[in-house]
Formats: sequence, C-alpha cells, structure tokens
Amino acid sequence: MGIAKELDGIELHGDRSGQKWTVVERLKMEADWTPGQFSVGYRVIREDGLEGFMKASDLSMAFDKDDPIKALREMASGHEFERTILDRCRGNRLDKVVTALDSGTASLEYQGTREYVFYIIFELAKSDLRKIVKVKEGNDLIWVISAIHNIAVAMAQIHGIDVYHNDLKPGNTLIFEETEKVADLGRASSPEFPVSHDRLLCAGDRRFAPPEQLYHNQNTSLDLDRYVKSKAGDLYNLGSIMHFLITKRQLTPEVISRLDPCFRPAIPGGGWYDSYEGVLPYWRSAQDTVLTEFYDDLPEEWLDKFRFALDDVRTVIMHLCEPDYCLRGDLKDSNVTLSKYGLQRIISKMDLLRTKVIVTSRA
Repeated sequence: MGIAKELDGIELHGDRSGQKWTVVERLKMEADWTPGQFSVGYRVIREDGLEGFMKASDLSMAFDKDDPIKALREMASGHEFERTILDRCRGNRLDKVVTALDSGTASLEYQGTREYVFYIIFELAKSDLRKIVKVKEGNDLIWVISAIHNIAVAMAQIHGIDVYHNDLKPGNTLIFEETEKVADLGRASSPEFPVSHDRLLCAGDRRFAPPEQLYHNQNTSLDLDRYVKSKAGDLYNLGSIMHFLITKRQLTPEVISRLDPCFRPAIPGGGWYDSYEGVLPYWRSAQDTVLTEFYDDLPEEWLDKFRFALDDVRTVIMHLCEPDYCLRGDLKDSNVTLSKYGLQRIISKMDLLRTKVIVTSRA
C-alpha cells in the first residue's frame, strides 16, 4: 500500500492555483469504478472553503501488476493525458463536462522514505445518476428528460473538440445543484493525444460497453478507425444511460442475460469466440427482447399522461443503441465517418420533448 491510500489530513499545494488543499477523507470505491485505473478518491477542501473531489495516485500502485514497468508507463502517460484533455475542456468552456479545479505532484514522507503522489482535483458533485436513481423512486419525468438532454449536450461538447469518452455510465454522470455533467475522462481517446489505452478493444468498463467492444472483430471490412468506433460507442452508452434513467436497468447486462451462453462475450471456458459480425443477429434478438420490456414496471402516471414521451425516448434508444455500429448514428449518412455520429438532432428532440412534458404535466 503506497502513500496515495494514506492521505487523510495531508495538505497539498496545487501546482495550477498555488492554493492549499486539505485532504478531508478517503471515499469508498464504488462497485462500478472502472477496472484498471490507478487512483484513489478523496474529498478535499481548499483554503477558501471550496470542496473538491481528488483522484490521487502513487508509483507503488504499478508494482502490484504483472508487468510493473509497463504499468508505470501507462500510469504516467494516463495521468498526463487526462490533465491535457481536462485542460482542453476547460479552455473550451465545456459547461456540461466536469473539469479540473487544480492538479499537482508532491513529495511526501511515508514509512521512512520519500514518495511521490500526483493528483487531480475536480468539482465536487452532490451525487451521481447511479445513486439518485436508486434513491428517487418514481423520478420526475421532467427531470429525467432534462438529464438526458444535458448528458447529450455534454457528449456533443467533448466530441466537438475531438475527444471521445469511452466510459460513459451512470457513475460517471454527476448531479450538481442546477445541472448534470459528464465526468472522468481518464479512459477517453483523441486523435491529437495518443495514449496507451487506445490500443484496447474496450478502454472503458466492459459491464456497460457496446457489443463491438465486447467481441473480437475478425471482419476487416468493419475494422474502422478506432476514433470512429469510439464515437459510435459513446452513442451506444448515451442510449444505455437513457434506458437506465427510465427503467432503472442497465442495457448491456440485460442483453447479455438473455443471450444463450454460447453467444455471450468470451470468457475462459465459454462464450462466443467468432467474429462480431457473426454474433450480431443473436445480440439484436436479445436486445429487441429487452426493449419490448421497456414499459414494464414504469409509474402509472408516466404511462397514462406521458406515453408519447416514453415512445419517443424508446425510439431514440433504439437509434443510439443499434447493435451494428456501422448502422448507428445518422441513417442519412451512408459513410461510416465521425460526422455520421453527430448528436444535434438528439439534443433538439430532447429539448422539444422536455417542453411537451412540462406542458402536459400542467394540463
């Protein structure tokens, strides 16, 4: 265990701001924390009283890996990559993306030696989608549609600066006083800033991943530019979050649970070892089954007053979560390029739908 896991009460001076931060408490690692990340979470407070969330790492975290040298390289490059991407978001004033308040490195005494810790400090949110959906039974549909709109805007913002999230999920979508923001760009990709996880088939959390990231692609005709696939994957994950907000169920696990074991993503001893293209009909059938259950267990008020909105959201989910990523996105654009996966139409649709739901709720 390195110093990054023992920072309670430590004072740090941010390299960006020059201000002092006090580490208040270590935060519990949540169940859907993306595997493979070299960091520990803390609540911190700045000398002027502003609270923040800190991700801290130290070099010892690489020594538990099978290849420590490789892990050290990935840790260092990943930290620098995330800082660079966050600086870019901040510079472009992306108001729906959680950006860094501060960052830095420190040499601290630990168990008789000096150890280096490096950290990034973010805005501190009230909660995240995963927690609030658990707590708020029968979430207000106006809030749900508004959240979907804000998350879509966030994804359009980062796509607009050639950044692709790769790990959008409820735990990475944070709730603030007046809006929702997308967080955690540690597994993102950008053609301008290559990083070690670019070579992974699935850079984010496999439990939430689209099918093209779960099955080895042996069809070279579908082996497109990885950034095109990352952007297409972000669309799937956006649709998956929409499904979660309405039904409180995660799309990918629901689909996999309905697949015959021989068609599930490969694991030692079983699963599908053939091509992504070959498994598509089975995935599509299972996903269709899940989406036929979309209206099950929804609040009666939603079904009675807002069926039109639920129908529209379900149609958008089907559009965003099309299992074949070559068919995902704008159907009018037959070329599978980055432009095919724009989100402006979805944003406009959600904005209009929110207005209709508000008007209907007042009728």
